[in-house]
Amino acid sequence: MKRSYSRILAAFLLVLILAGCSLPPASSQNAPTGEKGQITETVVEVPPTEVEPTLPPTDTPQPAPTPEPERITVQNAAQLAVIQETTLENSPFQIEWSMDSATFGVQNQDGLELLKSADLTVESSVVIDQPVFLLNYSAEGRRMATTADQTTAEVRDISTGDVLQTIHPDSMFTGAVFSPDGNTLALTSGSEIAVELWDVTEGERLQTLKGFETAAPVYNVKFSSNGQSLIWWARAGVQVMSIASGQLGPRLSHEDFVSALELSPNGQILAAATAGTLDGEFMPFIQLWDPNSGQALGELKTGQQIPYSISFSPDGSLLAAGTDAIILIWDVAEKEQIAALTNSSARINAVAFSPDGTTLASSSEDGKVMLWQIPR
Repeated sequence: MKRSYSRILAAFLLVLILAGCSLPPASSQNAPTGEKGQITETVVEVPPTEVEPTLPPTDTPQPAPTPEPERITVQNAAQLAVIQETTLENSPFQIEWSMDSATFGVQNQDGLELLKSADLTVESSVVIDQPVFLLNYSAEGRRMATTADQTTAEVRDISTGDVLQTIHPDSMFTGAVFSPDGNTLALTSGSEIAVELWDVTEGERLQTLKGFETAAPVYNVKFSSNGQSLIWWARAGVQVMSIASGQLGPRLSHEDFVSALELSPNGQILAAATAGTLDGEFMPFIQLWDPNSGQALGELKTGQQIPYSISFSPDGSLLAAGTDAIILIWDVAEKEQIAALTNSSARINAVAFSPDGTTLASSSEDGKVMLWQIPR
C-alpha cells in the first residue's frame, strides 16, 4: 500500500514537471529566441517624420525702377521718338514748362490745359468764356492772367480760376506775359511804347521800361529764359533790354516780319524766325545774332515755311523749330541740321524743350500734343 502510494506520487510529480517544461513563460510569449535560449528585444524601426525645410523669408518682388530719360544732345537728337501723345479738342498754340519739368501748360483758343509730363494726365483744365480773355499763363507759378476790358488784369489760380490779384495799370494795355518764375507780369502799354512790370504776389508795380522805338502800332515783348532780359520786337525790328539796368542792346533788323524769337540761356545768341534773300532767293530761315554786338552769326534754312515757334535746349547747344508737319533741330555751334522729326500730318505750331533737357514737347494744328525723348 505504501509502495503504491509512493509510485502514484512520483508519477504525479513527473507529470507536473513535464507540463511545466512545455509551457513558455507568459512574459516571453512570441519573443524570438537567441542562442542558448536567451530572449532578445524586438526593435521596430519607425521611419523618421518628414519635416519640410524652413526657407528664409522672401521679400515682396519690387518693380524695377524706371530709368531716367537721357538728356537730349547733339549726339543723340536724331534718335528722338514720341514716347507719349494725347489729343486736345482745340488747336493748341503755346507750350510753357514748369521749372521742375513735372508739368507743362498748353494754351488754345478757349483756355488752357495743365498736363503732367509723366503720363499726360490733366492736372487742371481752364475754359475762358467771353468777355474774359486769357492773356498769358505760368505753369511754374500756377497762375494765369485774364482781362475783360484791357484796363484791368486779373491774376488767377490755374486750378480754381479764383482771382488772386487785380492789377490796375496807368492806361489800357495790349498784352501781358509772365516771367519764367511766374512772379512778375509784364503789361505792354497801349498809350505809349512802354512795359510795366508787376509783382503778382503783392500786386505792386516794380518798374516801367521804355526806350524801344518803332513806327508800328503793334509791338510785343517776352522774357528771356533766365528772366534777366526783356526782348522787344515789332514787325522786323528786335532789341534785347537788360531789366536790371534798363539798357537796350543794338537793334537787330530783318528783311521781313519776325514770327518767333528766342534768346539762348546764356544770353549770347538770339534766334529770330523770318524770311529774306539768301543766295539770291527769297526764302524762310532763322537768323542768328549776337544780341550784344549786333553781329549776324548765320542763317538756318527752314524749308518752305517760316516757323511760328522755336526753342533752345537748356544748355543752348540745340535749337528746335516747328515748320509744316516737321520739327527741325540744329547743332547751334556748327549751324548744322541734325534731325527732322515727324509724326503728324498737321502743321507744328509750338515746340519747347523741358528745363531738365530730357524732353521736347510739341503741339500741332490737329490738337495733338507729343512728348519726344531718347528711347530707353
